Amino acid sequence: MTAQSDLKLRIRDRQAKTGESYSTARAHVLRARAEILGLPTEPTTSPSQQREAVVLKVNRESARVRVFGEDVELTFRTAGAYELIPGQIATLRLDKRWTYRDDAYASGRVEAARIDIARLGLEAMAGHIAA
Repeated sequence: MTAQSDLKLRIRDRQAKTGESYSTARAHVLRARAEILGLPTEPTTSPSQQREAVVLKVNRESARVRVFGEDVELTFRTAGAYELIPGQIATLRLDKRWTYRDDAYASGRVEAARIDIARLGLEAMAGHIAA
């Protein structure tokens, strides 16, 4: 039995009830699933959009980020991810978004990255270092 047999059953049930194609039924089932889970329901083929996100973790080809205004962390896949630093505010160009096994992903490119203490809700250190 496949790992997503339950999902495939739901898609085929909808397909049988509505007469839709498999891909159309799948899109409706995944959209409903995303709404229930509180995940973004944007179409994966939507035009690019520029968003700001805080960088949480960095790998060679991806970064874990939290987009401002969303409750979901996502893995952002891009060639320049290794240049990001956890704690930075990154301006991202999101070209594609999707979910896989209930995890959110996006791909695109990094437009800019900066440290913004006030935006992160932090206070600057007083400049005194205890010896």
